[in-house]
Amino acid sequence: MSKFLKVLVLVSVLALSAACGKGNNNNGMNGGGMNGPDPIAPTIDLSGAAGLLVVDPSGNSTTGARTKSDTSALRLGFDGDTVMSAAAASSSATGGDKSLSKLDDHGNPTPAISVESSGSSSNPGMQPQALPKILTIAVSPAHEIFLHFEHAFRHKAPDSTTTTANGPGVDMTADGTYCQIFRVKGGTIETLKTAAPTASNLECLTYHHTIDTWMATRSSVFQFDSTGNAYFSARVSGVQNSVVYRFDRATAGLTEMVNANICVKDFLVTKSGGLFYTGQSSCNGGGNSDGGYFRYVAAAGKLTQIANGWWNFIYNPVSTSTTDKAIFFGPDPAQSTTASWNSACLFYFDPLGGDTTAARTSAAITCGSDVWSWVNMTRKEDLWTDTTLANDGSILHAVTGNANFRDYTKRNMDWNGQLTAAGKTEYSNRCTNETAVFAGGGSQISAIKQDKSGTVYVIGNVQKKKKGSLECNLQITGPHCVINNVPDLNYSPLTGFADGPAYDTWVTSCQTAGGTPVDSGNCGGFPAFTTSSTCITAGHTWNRTSTWYNSVPVGTEAGKKYFCTDSDAFTGADWWNPAITEFHQPQSFAKDFARFAVSQLNCAAPSGSGGGGNQWTDELQALAVVDPATKTLVPISDKAEQAKTLFLVNDVVYYQSYNTSSGKYLLRKYNATTKLPETVLSDFETYNLSAGYDTNHLYYDGLDFTDNQYSFGTIDLANSYAMERKQGFTGTLKTIVILNGTYDSDF
Repeated sequence: MSKFLKVLVLVSVLALSAACGKGNNNNGMNGGGMNGPDPIAPTIDLSGAAGLLVVDPSGNSTTGARTKSDTSALRLGFDGDTVMSAAAASSSATGGDKSLSKLDDHGNPTPAISVESSGSSSNPGMQPQALPKILTIAVSPAHEIFLHFEHAFRHKAPDSTTTTANGPGVDMTADGTYCQIFRVKGGTIETLKTAAPTASNLECLTYHHTIDTWMATRSSVFQFDSTGNAYFSARVSGVQNSVVYRFDRATAGLTEMVNANICVKDFLVTKSGGLFYTGQSSCNGGGNSDGGYFRYVAAAGKLTQIANGWWNFIYNPVSTSTTDKAIFFGPDPAQSTTASWNSACLFYFDPLGGDTTAARTSAAITCGSDVWSWVNMTRKEDLWTDTTLANDGSILHAVTGNANFRDYTKRNMDWNGQLTAAGKTEYSNRCTNETAVFAGGGSQISAIKQDKSGTVYVIGNVQKKKKGSLECNLQITGPHCVINNVPDLNYSPLTGFADGPAYDTWVTSCQTAGGTPVDSGNCGGFPAFTTSSTCITAGHTWNRTSTWYNSVPVGTEAGKKYFCTDSDAFTGADWWNPAITEFHQPQSFAKDFARFAVSQLNCAAPSGSGGGGNQWTDELQALAVVDPATKTLVPISDKAEQAKTLFLVNDVVYYQSYNTSSGKYLLRKYNATTKLPETVLSDFETYNLSAGYDTNHLYYDGLDFTDNQYSFGTIDLANSYAMERKQGFTGTLKTIVILNGTYDSDF
């Protein structure tokens, strides 16, 4: 299977906003007559076209320096892999009928739209209509072309049922003769390219709705499911709230997908015809007092509330053969407390997961507000895995003979509650880790994308763990060495002494290392004997006592062992156990060695971090990938980078960043093999990135800092990321649609 076409939108000047009420969009067409202007009937001619261009003639400057606010390139329509190369086109003429051009195989542009109009108005005082500019083109998976004009224009004459008493101040677009969004009639692109057009071949999608440019929260007013049905947000004239509609490509009927009382902020259609949207109950400030909600409408019509009480849901859906799943950033959907920054995290949503909120949603990562649980290995993911987890995270141990017995013993601990050797190693690794990345808990994720394998990438403010200091509390009985007030395992005897001279050798080695030998206890009624060696040699019993040490730090010197983490000093049966009395009253040199117990292994906060919820992390603006096995984020961007924008092109991750060390903007590619980023463009602020005319090229646009010029062109992936600028177009280039290629049924 191969791909069919691309739509690359460049230099879009739409004011993208989630605002609700903006007033009527009359477009200066009120007044001047009773019946309004004469209708105009545009014809779209795609015969012989290799591509289409939308150019804003009002921007009558050639390629040159532009600001980011002037350039918002976004991809629309069909998501394929190959695009035929097209040269930048020019159009110095004015008027909406010049805003659409077609390109031949050599990139030469010619007008693609013509208008049948008398050039005058039959109504006294009414100026003839001028065709508004085309803002965007969208191409459906069914190969049909949809057009969005800057504002509505009279597309047909009023009939006997149409209100004609339009005077000054009356919105004439409400009379059922004005239209703003169309489908090109005459068949698919293949047919339109090979056949001469029929006159007036635009089919209006709705005569009774206005599509305001500020409604567009994504790249186009059009979205599509896999069968080619179109979805768009529109409002009835004079009404503030916009409604999401589905245009059935077979019947041309409209279906309301979101209740008209809801103020929709954003929506995204899935391949199966499902719809995710965010919004609130009112646009006039009287809606949800605690923010908005995130909902899912299944293709069959069932509505599910995913989460609520939040004002900035970021989400990315993924369709499977059975359901529409999503990953989103927001508050925990299952919590009953008020949503807050500290509760925000990444969650998975599966509408078929169950009948409860908890069954349908699950945390994708360990949240930033719960780093301490990750360090302490108290998450569900850190419990035993050979038994069934209870809902509260405990486990059921059949060994007790009681199926209802709940034991909170964690993985990496023995039945006495002591860390095993593996547990000590893992705890030590997590404490001293300084690469683990978390999200939520006060930080904001700005973008989420999933590749075809389901791997999730996020960009935004994330929390990178600081390096902690491992320490423990110790109980030691028997001779041991203390250096700088810290018991030292390397100079403490770990095997029994055969005779007195061996004891003396140990004392000497401890003192030579700058330590103090400690042998706590007494010789009963013989105080003259002050060490276990002399007491036992004299035939008496040495009554051992324990010495406790708190906050003993774990060193990091290579080749040395430390009391807190050592796992090889004794077998399990020989570990210190206060219940074994012979350890307290040894009567032979075989028992004369240090025994100890780690009563508590601690991870101390980084020095100078102080209190507060952020004492364990530093907030970074980074790109990271979700590790589903450990439920953590793995950083991709470098420490010196501030990751800005995330692109997923041909299933490859690219990102725009600012390097705080070099002071340069970078476009970088994530190498999935090496797991490292590599620089594609340097000293260049990339606004947009799209698949190119073959798999070795990308389309780009952005600001080149080397000459302060706005640049649009291609990047050669097979030639050291060489850039080729496209020069010579006049006006603001908005959209390129490449029509040559073949079709991919896996839309």
